[in-house]
Amino acid sequence: MLGQGIGNGAFQSLGSIGVTMDKEGTLSIDDSKLTAALKKSPGQVAALFAGTGTATDSMLKVAAFSKTTQAGNYAINVTQLATQGSLQGSAPANTTIQSGVNDSLSVTLSGITTSIKVPAGSYTPQSLAAQVQSQINASHDLQRAKVDVSIAADANGVLTFTDRQYGSISTVSVSGNGAASLLGGSPTATAGRDVQGTINGVAAASSGQNLYGANGSAADGLTVQVVGGALGDRGSVTVQRGYAAQLHTVSTNLLADKGMVQNATDAINSSLTSLSNQMTQMQRQLDAKQALYYAQFNALSKVVAGMTNTSNYLTQQLAILQKQRTGG
Repeated sequence: MLGQGIGNGAFQSLGSIGVTMDKEGTLSIDDSKLTAALKKSPGQVAALFAGTGTATDSMLKVAAFSKTTQAGNYAINVTQLATQGSLQGSAPANTTIQSGVNDSLSVTLSGITTSIKVPAGSYTPQSLAAQVQSQINASHDLQRAKVDVSIAADANGVLTFTDRQYGSISTVSVSGNGAASLLGGSPTATAGRDVQGTINGVAAASSGQNLYGANGSAADGLTVQVVGGALGDRGSVTVQRGYAAQLHTVSTNLLADKGMVQNATDAINSSLTSLSNQMTQMQRQLDAKQALYYAQFNALSKVVAGMTNTSNYLTQQLAILQKQRTGG
């Protein structure tokens, strides 16, 4: 297991970072080699232990995988790319901002709302777009939610607000006394869409740019980010378990209810139970033999006692007969 290659960087095995194992299974660490590897590529060293995910398509990324994700290759097919929510003006922006007239905006991005006041003054469409974008993105509420906006002005001075988030949650709305001044009376709102596709031929759940492996499948826990590209077959992603995960799997299997350790323990317990049963049976047999021998001994003792009494009686009778013969 220690010699197995992980990833495709300079450090693909524990041996490459100075961690080796002798024939007796004892680990040793070359401190200088490990330190050099950490300085050169800490991410690759971390991947050796945590595992790595790679893709054949540069616009696919393995964003995450879990302990339930099986190592291997997964074919990716994309049927719909993720898009961003936007709000496009219906008329060129009024670039003259007046305090209390058209300076207030309430902007909602992906469900998070912030309010701003645009400083009064005269702007170009581009400078007005930059000013409003800067103020919106400075909102602490948006920053906490990791949400922001991009605002662009086209050649005609029409502004478009684009949520930088992707997916069905991505929407943009603007209200306040400056909304119509910036976007006209009937701006066009377009909601974002989630990516759609399959992983290994199985329909994937999705959110934003992410495809998620189906629960209970080999890809369970796998997250693949699709950042762009074409529709259709997009090659494959490869998941490799890191050494920490591999050791965890081995130890889990060893210690599982039906694992090797439990099976060995059960076998030993079964043998002990069998030996105990055999000893009990042997003890019963010994007890029975002992009882039989005691009974036979007692019976023989009675026979011997009877024979002794008979011998004594006969001895007495013979003595009497002898006296009678001798006239005694």
